[in-house]
Amino acid sequence: MASGAISAMLARQRAVASPAFPQLIRKPMPSQQQEVNDDWTQEQKAAAFAKFSADQDHNARLATAKALSYFHTCEMAIELPKCSVYGSAIAIPQIARSAGWSGSMVALTLRTYLFLVLNFGLQTFLIAMIGEEIVNWGRYASKMHLCDFAAGAGVEADCGGRPNCVGPGGTNATAARLYDFDIWSLRIFMKQSLETVLPHSRFVMEEVDQQVDPGEWGMSSFYCRIVCCFVFMMGMIDDLGDSLNIMRLMWRLPNIGEHWIRYEVPGWGSKENMKKVHGWDEMDFVKVKIVGMPARWKVLNICIVILPKLALWFFVGSLGFQMLMETAGIVNSIMNALALTLILEMDEMVFDALSTHLTKDLMERLERFEIEAEDEKDEKLLDRFDSEELGSCKLLNFLWTLVPARLIRVVLCMVLFMAKYYVTNCMQQADGGYVSVPMYAPSDIRFHPMHLLFGVPHQPSDKPYWVMPDG
Repeated sequence: MASGAISAMLARQRAVASPAFPQLIRKPMPSQQQEVNDDWTQEQKAAAFAKFSADQDHNARLATAKALSYFHTCEMAIELPKCSVYGSAIAIPQIARSAGWSGSMVALTLRTYLFLVLNFGLQTFLIAMIGEEIVNWGRYASKMHLCDFAAGAGVEADCGGRPNCVGPGGTNATAARLYDFDIWSLRIFMKQSLETVLPHSRFVMEEVDQQVDPGEWGMSSFYCRIVCCFVFMMGMIDDLGDSLNIMRLMWRLPNIGEHWIRYEVPGWGSKENMKKVHGWDEMDFVKVKIVGMPARWKVLNICIVILPKLALWFFVGSLGFQMLMETAGIVNSIMNALALTLILEMDEMVFDALSTHLTKDLMERLERFEIEAEDEKDEKLLDRFDSEELGSCKLLNFLWTLVPARLIRVVLCMVLFMAKYYVTNCMQQADGGYVSVPMYAPSDIRFHPMHLLFGVPHQPSDKPYWVMPDG
């Protein structure tokens, strides 16, 4: 049965390479170049099949080694963001320097810096407004930090010793008594109004206390909060990666003023023939590539691009996580997680809406910076593949590829920002639950950007307007 299968396979190979199938004619494999006779013995056919299989295995391993080497080289390459004011603020001045600071390129450089400042201004203002909502207006609305209020609430009034079952009113929270902050504060106001206008007798006060229940305020879903924080962090991690890549680019680039733009006509044909055959125009011979940059330009880019970009990333993350942690409703948490990432995309919006077509075209043609790697011959590359991927280092490479590094970075950054929120705004109770720290209203609501960016009130009052009730 095995002999019949081998014969059928060899027959199909001869048929594919025969003149009867001119559309499928191809160069035969080395194992197919020898004449195969129908009267071969079983051992001869088995040997031919084994040689053919060995050649196929060798070819597959070589192809895999080439693919892994190529993608490793791609991972080492560094490129600038092409659709962002950050990338254009670094590339366009270098192109203008390469062109001898022509008038038009100087104008484009000034425009890129103008849009960079505009982007920083818009992002800073929006972040500060989020801080003002949290720091000033939330406190004047007598709002406390959400922390883990009602995270352990159930349908029963008795918490059964579970932590995080109490709301900011000091009573056990249940699903039926859980309200949005605006509704809860209104119900408290109504109860306090009844206690104020009704006769101050012991009977009336007890009746009001028993019949009028303002409920509690707390989160609707602790797990929804965690998922929304994770989604928000996924939207932020690429921006952090861009900043670190630009920093790595500044470190890797040679400290020499090389030309970032060139006019190159390939030497394998005339320019006119290339245009006719490939449908090219003059711009197809314009090459823009990331190459060497003088040291003074590196320092300038670090100061005006990278450091402000990292600072804005931290402020967006800090206040964004605080806003998500302070959001109690499920739908509001989801919408806030998706909307907050738009602040970090402001640089792309400014670039797309305000940049010239020439700037966009130059950035689109910008080639990445390639890290020079050794050009290995096929046999040496295959030997290294057999050693690292199939030999003693197989387990190490398996684990290195298996571990999702980007996922780990997302989780780590999320945990750090959440820990910052709890340390800054919450305190731990005896049962292990977290409640808000005492709240102080700001005595000055003028616009103080640095206080708002860091999420702290300017000149808080001496007396707290809310303290966690006892027991």
